[in-house]
Amino acid sequence: MTTESTVAVTYVGKENPFKDRIYRSGLTFTPEQTRPLPPALAARFLHHDDLFKLATSTEVVESAKDKKAGATSEQQSQPVDDTAKLLAEQSQQQNEERTKEDARYALLEQLEKMDRQGLINWAQDSYKQKIPGNLGVAKARDMAKSFIDQYGMP
Repeated sequence: MTTESTVAVTYVGKENPFKDRIYRSGLTFTPEQTRPLPPALAARFLHHDDLFKLATSTEVVESAKDKKAGATSEQQSQPVDDTAKLLAEQSQQQNEERTKEDARYALLEQLEKMDRQGLINWAQDSYKQKIPGNLGVAKARDMAKSFIDQYGMP
C-alpha cells in the first residue's frame, strides 16, 4: 500500500474515533487503523508514540489483502482508505482561508495609506457607515478597521 511518497502509520490510541486537531490534516482514525501519509505528516504523528506507530510491512500487506478480499463483515467494517481525499480537502480549505486572510491584510494595508477623507468615503461606499469628519486620521482609520472586524470584508 505504501509508495515512495507515503509512510504507513497505525493509530494505537484508545479514542474512537480520533480526530487530528493539532496538525489540521482533517484525518480521523479508528483504533488499529493504518493510513498512508506523506512523510512530513507521518513524522509529526510518529512523535506521539502513545497514539501512533510506524506500520510494519505485514500490516500494510494485510491491509491491501483485506481491501481486495473485502467479503467478510469484519473486513467491511474497516474504514475505506480516504486519506488522500481528506488531505486534499483540508489543503484546499486551508488555501481558501489563507486567500481570505491575504485579502483582509491587503485591505488593511490599503487603509493605512488612505487620508481622512478617503477613509470617510471608503466607509460610506463599502459599509454605508459614517465616520465623523472631525476625527483625526488615526481614529478614522481605527474606525474603518473596526467596520471590517464587525461586518466582514466588503
